[in-house]
Order: sequence, then C-alpha cells, then structure tokens
Amino acid sequence: MTQNNDTLFLDYAAGNLPAPLALAVATHRALNAQADNAIRTYEDMGGDVLDKMTDLCAMKEDALDQCFARLDRARPDASRRSVSHAPLVVEGVVLPSVLSRYMREQNIDTTWSSVAQGIRSMDLGQEGATRIQLLKIAPRTATPDHGHRGTEITIILDGAFDDQGKRYTCG
Repeated sequence: MTQNNDTLFLDYAAGNLPAPLALAVATHRALNAQADNAIRTYEDMGGDVLDKMTDLCAMKEDALDQCFARLDRARPDASRRSVSHAPLVVEGVVLPSVLSRYMREQNIDTTWSSVAQGIRSMDLGQEGATRIQLLKIAPRTATPDHGHRGTEITIILDGAFDDQGKRYTCG
C-alpha cells in the first residue's frame, strides 16, 4: 500500500470500508508499524470528535444497562464460539492473526487454484465489486498483464515483489 493511504486509513478507522478492503487494511496494519500508528491517530481523532458530541445525543439513563441486557440475552453464533486464535500456516507462511481469524470465521477453503504458470490464487471473499484473494507467486515469475475496474491493493505476506522498478517487502 503506497498510494492514497491516508484516505484509505481514515475510511478504515471510521468503519466505512467494505469487509474485504477492511481485511486488507487490517492485515497491512498488523504487518506495518507505520500504518498502525497512522490508523491509531485517525481512531484517536474520531474518538475525540465523539467525546465532544456526547451532549448532542440525549439518551435514557438506563440505555447502557438495556444494551448490556440485550447482549446477555443474545445467543452466540455457534460457528464463532469455537474459532481458534492460533495463526494459520498456509504453505509455510504464518498468516497474521487478523487474516487467520477471518479465514476461520468464514470457513475459507484453503485450496489453491492455478491462475497461470507459477501463480496460484485462493479466494477469500467478495462484497459487491470488492474482492480479496491470496496469491502465491513463484520466485522470478512475472505477473501477466491484466486489467480490472477497481483499485488493486497488494500486501506482501512473505518474500518480496518488484513492480515498476520498486521493491516491496513484507507488510
């Protein structure tokens, strides 16, 4: 992630990103201290704004107690109760915990599909036009020329990637 990060990070901190894009930013954040610091700054700014707005929202005195009571009555989703917090290891790569948790919660099939010689993919999900997938690219394999209508975000989980004279490493 190198272009328009501030806008992307601000939208992430505000909760305005589609789930696949939010997962990509959360994964980047887990691997990159500079990104994490920037997002924390935006989250703090949002918290400051909310703190200053409290007098604008009149609530009943027992609103918090009612909220907690509703949470206590809610039945936990059985599929989420047994989700492990241990990181997944895919082809020898330890995935960041946020990505591991997502893949377990969504029951992602960890089977790879061949895309081209030396390139395999694993679909992680889609929301509207936003899709997220893992790519496994063999060393010294060039990605084929391709196009798409949206923004492409690449996060390196292991190894490095050269693109247009720049080298990108993990995170």
